[in-house]
Amino acid sequence: MDNQQESLLFEIGWFSGILDGEGCFSICRQKYRRIYHYRPLITIANTNPKIIEYLHQVLKKLDIGHYILWLKKPKDGNLPVGRVEIKGLKRCKKFIDKMDKFIVNKRREFIVLKSFVAHRLAQPWPTPVRNNYVFRDDMFFNLMKKAKKQNPQRLYVGYRYGKDYGKDIVWPMQ
Repeated sequence: MDNQQESLLFEIGWFSGILDGEGCFSICRQKYRRIYHYRPLITIANTNPKIIEYLHQVLKKLDIGHYILWLKKPKDGNLPVGRVEIKGLKRCKKFIDKMDKFIVNKRREFIVLKSFVAHRLAQPWPTPVRNNYVFRDDMFFNLMKKAKKQNPQRLYVGYRYGKDYGKDIVWPMQ
């Protein structure tokens, strides 16, 4: 293994550690025209701009599309929060394929997200049987909620609801 491969493996390991500690795997649910729609989301939030920039560089090296958002500085004097988001079935699939071996602490959530993405990508588009499609997506959504409750990292933390995506996503309290 040459230095470039070792460097990339180190960066992937660092990235997975940050993701295990400060990241979130989610299945978002939105109601549109009386039907729920589901989408995968991988998020890492941090107040340190250097960490956000390094996450961006690693994702760029891995050729994974992502978004970087900076939330406005809160009025209570806290630091502004940067957020790296990977959303969409194809982007999440690419991420899952490259990071599969490296996620440890949030493994249950990762496996649910992996199964959800595989299920959705296997569906023909447009889906002919809409009710069955929504039922299975809702099943994955509930499995994700259950996996989040079983995460040992969350046993000692309270919960608040994320304002950005509606009250279906649960984030640890800061």
